[in-house]
Amino acid sequence: MQSWGTPGGTTACASDYPEGMLLLLAACTNPGDTGSEWECNARGLRTLESGTVVQLSGEGVPVVMVVGSYAKDQIPSDHAPKGFLRIAVGLPGGGETPGEYDRFGAGSRSAVAAALRYAGGLERDVLGCTLSGPVLLAGGSNAGNLMVSTLADEEVELPEVLGLVTWETPIGPQFILDELEQPETGSCALGETLTCAFDGSKTVTGQDWSWLDREENGVHDQDEPILDGLMVGVLRVHSPVLTEQLEENVFVHPAAFTEAWFAQRDAGVQAGGAAARFPDLKVIVTGSEQDHVQDVPGNPHVYGLASLFSEAGLWVRLNPDAEFTGQTTDNDANVAIGLEGPGELLPVATNADELLTAGVLELIQRLEDDNWSSQL
Repeated sequence: MQSWGTPGGTTACASDYPEGMLLLLAACTNPGDTGSEWECNARGLRTLESGTVVQLSGEGVPVVMVVGSYAKDQIPSDHAPKGFLRIAVGLPGGGETPGEYDRFGAGSRSAVAAALRYAGGLERDVLGCTLSGPVLLAGGSNAGNLMVSTLADEEVELPEVLGLVTWETPIGPQFILDELEQPETGSCALGETLTCAFDGSKTVTGQDWSWLDREENGVHDQDEPILDGLMVGVLRVHSPVLTEQLEENVFVHPAAFTEAWFAQRDAGVQAGGAAARFPDLKVIVTGSEQDHVQDVPGNPHVYGLASLFSEAGLWVRLNPDAEFTGQTTDNDANVAIGLEGPGELLPVATNADELLTAGVLELIQRLEDDNWSSQL
């Protein structure tokens, strides 16, 4: 395997280089100096020409990694080696990259795109350095929505991205907002995105949050689920399915606003565009039987994302090879997948870091061997 360098190392970048030349990362000239104009310190930070700040750790194939939820702070404190060069992205407004935080909107997509360009040799940092190599993208939970939306965004310049690894990504506003309670949830189907039947007729909406008033007494009882929604501006968004069932409310955005807002933040909507732009993209969708958030039988959000990429003609695998997970589940790759499989989720709940690392390492091995068979 080629090495793409290690933050804090001693190799320097050339200021000019022939096309395709493998470059190493610049050394931090003052590793303890957080005030240097290059933002180059013991945390492995690099400021890119676009203004985006990234953090580099490890060595090997460059992998841009994104954190889930709607996390502002994407720069981890963990520098443990993963077997590849991890590139964490500072989102605008998150503390490292200047700008306004937009909850995985256009500014966030631009930041992820800048990190991908840096990984692929299309953008330099302020030291005049860049990377070169096969570019991979990985992230857990809601990060999958940001990653897929970035790949589909024709407004941003991107290098050739060869691999994508997701972990239990919620697709569709109902899953993204964790609205689907039992027994109110019915069957789910893939249309423009993943949508489930949901009886929200007993929902009561207040200024700060909504809840399922199962007792219909106008009071939130301890065992009644809270539906937080998400604050966008001064109003909350709920899924269009739930919003349409609510009485007109001054605290909640209308369904039309919600549909437009999520359209650019939902991998269920954007998967087809990502596949059209990157027809050679290889995808590993990971997940366990016990999801880290969702409680919908059959985990249709995991199968649904795999299904959308499969229908678009991409090479897709549901969970990494058993060689990398250490579990017995070993699904065939590159087979047609629907909401009910085929393929099994992992019987033992596995955290994002472990499964994403397993998926990335499998893609790296397959790239090295040019092996895209159903099994390694």
